[in-house]
Amino acid sequence: FDKQRQHAAVLKVFREIGTAKVSGSALEAKEINFLRERDKIEIREDRLLFRAKQTAIGLSVDYSPPSLLPLVACGTPGLANLELEIHLMRRSGYLSDHDVLIMNKLASVLCGGNLTQVTVFGEEYFSGLEKEAFLSLCGEQKTQQRIQHMLETGKALKN
Repeated sequence: FDKQRQHAAVLKVFREIGTAKVSGSALEAKEINFLRERDKIEIREDRLLFRAKQTAIGLSVDYSPPSLLPLVACGTPGLANLELEIHLMRRSGYLSDHDVLIMNKLASVLCGGNLTQVTVFGEEYFSGLEKEAFLSLCGEQKTQQRIQHMLETGKALKN
């Protein structure tokens, strides 16, 4: 286990999620690892539904669910790095108070919560942290405003 590589990987994911990074195309999505190399890209819109149907049929023939992968939680050392990142982003004017709340929840999920040492968990542990964070954010008026705005306009609200 390489702590520096782990922290760098968590920081990269944190920045991509926290800044709502998007790709401009499927090819760019592959370049920034939003898609895997083996993921298929359909350029022709008129063939999209056909390709999706063929893929679904192919998957259903011999499907078995993937095994759950063990994931490393970097705990409070990683959390401290992300909290510093949040602090710097806030000081630079990039984040609102509500953004800071969201980013702190995200940091906690990515680092596995308030753990004192590096620990390995299954995906379900992180999924539980993610659900807990999401539900707590749903209780916030500003989160509800953001969700409503996204549903109505398709664009993010900065509040």
